[in-house]
Amino acid sequence: MEIRVRRRRRRTRSGLGAYAVAAIIGGALILFLALRTLVFIDSTTGGLNPFSFLQTEVAPAQGSIAWKLRNHQPVNLLLLGRGGAENDSPDLTDTILVATLDPVSNRVLLGSVPRDIWLPIDATGSSRYENKINVAYAIGTGAEKVTGTRLPEYTGTDGGGHLSEAVVSQVTGVRFDGYATIDFRAFRKVVDTLGGVDVCLDGPLDDNQYPDYHDGYVPGGIHFKAGCQHVNGEQALQLARSRHATEPAQATDFGRAHRQQLLLDAIRKKATSAGGLTKMLPLMSALQGDTRTDLKLGDLTAIYQWSRGNPKTVHASLTNVNFLSEYWTAVWGLRGCGPPDAYVLCPIDPTWGTVHQFFASALIDPRVPAEKAPVTLATAAPDAEMAPRLKDALGQLGLQLQEPVAYRYSAKTVVYDYTGGRYPLTARWLAGYFKAEVVPGPASAGSQEGLVVALGYDYLQRWTGRG
Repeated sequence: MEIRVRRRRRRTRSGLGAYAVAAIIGGALILFLALRTLVFIDSTTGGLNPFSFLQTEVAPAQGSIAWKLRNHQPVNLLLLGRGGAENDSPDLTDTILVATLDPVSNRVLLGSVPRDIWLPIDATGSSRYENKINVAYAIGTGAEKVTGTRLPEYTGTDGGGHLSEAVVSQVTGVRFDGYATIDFRAFRKVVDTLGGVDVCLDGPLDDNQYPDYHDGYVPGGIHFKAGCQHVNGEQALQLARSRHATEPAQATDFGRAHRQQLLLDAIRKKATSAGGLTKMLPLMSALQGDTRTDLKLGDLTAIYQWSRGNPKTVHASLTNVNFLSEYWTAVWGLRGCGPPDAYVLCPIDPTWGTVHQFFASALIDPRVPAEKAPVTLATAAPDAEMAPRLKDALGQLGLQLQEPVAYRYSAKTVVYDYTGGRYPLTARWLAGYFKAEVVPGPASAGSQEGLVVALGYDYLQRWTGRG
C-alpha cells in the first residue's frame, strides 16, 4: 500500500508556487528525455513518426512486436555483430544470433549460426551467387558487389539487415520481426557504460595471437581464468573476438559463439537491472552511430519492458558436431559445398529441414527436461555418426542424453519405453520430434533402461534431406 505524506505548503514571493516550479522542471526533463530518445532512434532506424511511440503504448498495431508480446506471441530477432570502422572488413557479420522472445514461458532462445556456412545468397531474385553467410549483410549495404540489380528490399539503409534476415531464415526456418547490428566500438562502449559485466567461463582462455589495433598482436597475449569474473569493455570484446586460444575448446568459432552468448546474456541482465536503468541516456550515446536496426521506438520499448521480467536464457548452437560438416580442401583435400580453396561449413541435410525442426523445437516445454528421463539414441552401425550428432543437438535442449548405442537395422523409428510410463512428457516429446510410436521396450534388448530411440531408415532419410 502506498503511503502519502501531506506537506504544508509554503508561500513564495514568486507568482509561481513550488508545485508549478517543480512541474516546469519536471516537464523540461521529460521533454529532454523524449527528444534524446528520438535522436537516438532517428540515428539508428533512419527516422520515425514522433507520435508512433504514444500510439504503440495505447494501442499497438496488430502483428507488431509490442502487440505480439502483449498477446503472448513469440518475437524473433536477428542480432548481428560486425567489425565496423575498427576492422578491415567492416560489414562482415562474424556474429550471427537468432533471438526468440517467448512471453508464454518467459524465456529467450539465443541460437548461434556460424559465419562459415556456405550457401546461395540471392539478392537479385535470379542470381546463383554463393558465399559464406557472413557476407550477406555486406551485399545488402553494397560493400560486396554482385552481378545484377539488387531487389529493392535489399538496398538502402536496411538492405543489409533484410538480406541477412532472408539468408538466416533459409538456414533456420525462423521468420524475423526485426534485426539489429552492433560493431566492435559500440559493444565496448556499452559494457563500459554499464560499469562492466559479470561473465562465467567454462574454462580458461589464453590467446597469444589476439590482434591489436595496429596490424600486430597484443603484447603478452590475453588471458582469462575459468569461472566467474568482472570484465570491462575491452576485455568483453576480447572474449567475444578471440579465435586463437591455446585451449582447443576455446579456439574454435563454436567456442567463441558460446562466449558471445554468455556476454550478451550478461549485458542484458545488467542493462535491465535497477542500476542499469539509471544509465539509459549514456547507453543511448554509446549505441548511437555504431548500430543499425529496423526496430521502431515502440518495438524497442516493448522489448525492453518485457526483458525487465528477467526471462531465462536457453542457448543453442549449430556446429560441426551436430548439423554441419566442415571442409577445408586446401588441407584435407575434401570437396564440400564451397570453393576448392576455403574452409566452409556445409549442412548434412541440404534442404535444412532438420535444422528448421531443431529451431522450431528449441524452446522445449520446461516440464519435459524437468522429468530428467534418461534417453538413449540407438542406430544401426552404418549410420553410427547420426546418433552422436543428434545427442549433441538435443542435449542443448536440456534432455538427459546417454551415450549412443548400436542397434539392429529398422525401417521405422520407434521410441522404446523401459520405464513403464514413468516419463510420459519426455516420451511424448520424442515421439513428436522423431514422428515415431512409443511402445514398451522389448525384453530381448537386454539391459536397456529409460527411453530408447531406435533410429530407423525413415529418420535417416530426413537426416540427409532425402525424405
